[in-house]
Amino acid sequence: MRTTNGKAIATLICGIAGFMVCPLVAIAAVILGPQAKKEIAAEPDRYDGDGLAKAGQIVGWICLGLWVVFGLLFLGIFIIAAAVDSGSSYQSLAFG
Repeated sequence: MRTTNGKAIATLICGIAGFMVCPLVAIAAVILGPQAKKEIAAEPDRYDGDGLAKAGQIVGWICLGLWVVFGLLFLGIFIIAAAVDSGSSYQSLAFG
């Protein structure tokens, strides 16, 4: 009788928790996913859960990708705001 691989379950949980709790948890999903798939491939008669591992890894990568995009957007907005603010300060000094 095959059982679901524990790392596969943990991969999916960590991938989902990356969205809900903390994006750093998604790193665990990205790391655990290949490990779980390797264990399942090594003992296919014993372990099940390849789909769980694959789904958790995909969700983890999506979570990390979104956090990178949001971080870059935030950084860009911060840089633009700082540039606009510093430009207005110079104008007020020159014409004030």
